[in-house]
Amino acid sequence: MATMQVSEVVEQPRPASLYVGDLNPRVTTAELFHTFFGADGKVTAIRVCTDAITGESLRYGYVNFGTAQDAAKAMSSLNLIALKGKAMRIMWCERNQVTRMTGVTNLFAKDLDPSIDSAQLEAIFEKFGTIRSCKVAEENGKSKGFGFVQFEKEDSAMAALNAMHETVLSGKKLYVAQFMRKSQRIVASGQKFTNLCVKNLDKDLTEDCLKFSEFGMVHYTVVMEGNSKGFGLVSFEYPEEVRKAVEALNGTLLGIQLSGSNFL
Repeated sequence: MATMQVSEVVEQPRPASLYVGDLNPRVTTAELFHTFFGADGKVTAIRVCTDAITGESLRYGYVNFGTAQDAAKAMSSLNLIALKGKAMRIMWCERNQVTRMTGVTNLFAKDLDPSIDSAQLEAIFEKFGTIRSCKVAEENGKSKGFGFVQFEKEDSAMAALNAMHETVLSGKKLYVAQFMRKSQRIVASGQKFTNLCVKNLDKDLTEDCLKFSEFGMVHYTVVMEGNSKGFGLVSFEYPEEVRKAVEALNGTLLGIQLSGSNFL
């Protein structure tokens, strides 16, 4: 008879790194350091990410601390605080790519009253568990009526979905569902696509650089105007080949920029 072995599951320590998003494009690394240093945290490294070609801010950055406790203290005091007129969205760095890509802890909420901002949305959902990130989409400083809530654990997200969907909030019935990426929504809807748009291409890339044949029969590949204008088109024989290409290559490095693949 086989002997069952049971071992203790040791929870991995939380990394002491924070992601800072929704930055004003004028915020510099020095200004971000001054902001976090003032929160009494022991900052060990910090940077605002910039475009490799233009040097322009990508509107997000990373801050490393000596301990997770220092990072948690800074996030607690600075999350959704305005820096140069824009509220910073601060969350733990997610090193688990599976968690990032599956989105099982992410919720989409719409039909929000215009008066509800990111801080209020977080206050509404935080009773269900630890929230990693919360954001109400805005345009020109005004709410677009929908937002996103990312929990640390899947059971917290499911509890929030079940409790909050179709509840009345500020006089409006709230719609809450699991967040789905565009590619997932298209697959779920049953729509069939054989063309792919590849964006964020390096300016020097040509059609020869778009090697998609490993995913299926490619009818043609086009980079606009011969020299890349930042995007190209790939036509496959079957929709399944498009899906495989998107799942494998979306968000990967091609040249020196992150490629983004969408269905057409």
